[in-house]
This record gives sequence, C-alpha cells and structure tokens, in this order.
Amino acid sequence: MKTFTSVEEILNIDDKKWIIVYFHASFCKPCKKVSPEFENLEKKYMNTICFGKADIEKTNLGQAFDITMMPVFIVFINENNQWMEYKRYIGTDLNPIVRLLDQIVSVKEEN
Repeated sequence: MKTFTSVEEILNIDDKKWIIVYFHASFCKPCKKVSPEFENLEKKYMNTICFGKADIEKTNLGQAFDITMMPVFIVFINENNQWMEYKRYIGTDLNPIVRLLDQIVSVKEEN
C-alpha cells in the first residue's frame, strides 16, 4: 500500500484509473479498528485499484482534502488524464466501499 505525503503524489499516479486513499491518524480509535479491514481490501482489488493511505498528523493532506472527521476514504477517478474526487466515505463501515469496488471491477472485466 502506498503511503501518500502530498497531493502531488496522489495526482501523479499513472498506472491505474482508480485510487482509494484512506485518511487516518494515530489518535483515531475507529481508524485503528478499520485499518486491517482496509488492508484486506487491497489484497482483493489491488490489480484494478491503487490503494493508499495518508496520515493527517504527518502531512497537510487533511487540510488539502478538507478532512474534518475520520476515518475518511476518498475514491479518485482518472478521466482524460485528470484525477477527480469520485466518492467520499466517512466512518468504519466498508460495505459501501466494497460495493463500489465490485462495480469498478465488474465494469473493467466487461471492457
């Protein structure tokens, strides 16, 4: 899993069409709960989606992406060589994220 420290690092990924970034902090107890589950998702979807994480205590990414609660998962899509925020999830329920990732994988397999 990539560890992002700047906006540029996120926006310069060029080997995937999708990125999901997990914003967390060491003081966040829900983050500690969901981290292993998120790492398991990477194992399942890593061939299609780039997974990354960003520690908002060690970077300015929390401010750059207006992170006010945690954990936050932001899904980015690359459209016409430009990264855009596609969807944002807040909290520890990864089920909506899994549904989206399954949709992304199924569309890719159809193409």
